[in-house]
Amino acid sequence: EGFYPTVASGTKLLDISVKEGVCFVNLSSSFVSDNSASSLQSRAAVYSIVNSLCELDYIDKVQFLIEGESKETFGNLIFKEPFTPEYQW
Repeated sequence: EGFYPTVASGTKLLDISVKEGVCFVNLSSSFVSDNSASSLQSRAAVYSIVNSLCELDYIDKVQFLIEGESKETFGNLIFKEPFTPEYQW
């Protein structure tokens, strides 16, 4: 009780791979279209994934792809560059 999902329920993980410490997470377009574009909610969605994956010893950063393509922004986040953890989220 009191907990809510950070990622839209329609989001699908299409592919995931790791190369040189960067985890490439390819998500369906639902990730950006079904998640709120509000600053707080988009940050929560992104960092719930980034912070979890970067807990693994071999992952330092996370690069998001949407339907296999790099996206410029998501909400107010620059989405074209890999993310490093921000544990305050």
